[in-house]
Amino acid sequence: MNKIELKGLLQERVQGIVVFSENQTSEIFYAKPAPEVWSVAENVQHLILSVQPLARLFGAPKSYFIDKWGKAPHSSRAYEQMVEIYDAALGGGGVATGAFVPLATTPSKEQLLTDFVQIHQTLLQLVEANWSEEELDEYPIPHPLLGLITAREMLYFTAYHLLHHHQIMQKRVEQVA
Repeated sequence: MNKIELKGLLQERVQGIVVFSENQTSEIFYAKPAPEVWSVAENVQHLILSVQPLARLFGAPKSYFIDKWGKAPHSSRAYEQMVEIYDAALGGGGVATGAFVPLATTPSKEQLLTDFVQIHQTLLQLVEANWSEEELDEYPIPHPLLGLITAREMLYFTAYHLLHHHQIMQKRVEQVA
């Protein structure tokens, strides 16, 4: 998948979550079917928290990547392979931790969705302005569950991560409706 296709996929997934979230009442948006289960709002917040460090990284000079992690440890794998790898990591007990866990207090739905769209737009603008097709395959980024992956693979992950959480949100709405 090239940059243009990837950008389109990411935009489509972001828009899908926004439309879905806007169509939920506030009661449903914040409802938790169980104390340990994230609400739709918390899922959106998690997606914001997971993309914030990526936006910072994609805005960093390429020398930062070389200094921190060197060149990519392998060539970029296909989107489908990244989906399989991530699903296997989740199946092995992988969960969000630390800075990626939603905060106890959740902002308004409008603010959450504004922040969600803005951070994803920032990421896409940085990729477009600062990254060539070749560079997406040359530079590594660490992922908490997947280890060191290429910048392109991180964008693949981000696209799938959006879909994964959109599906979770749909299940949450069914559980609390």
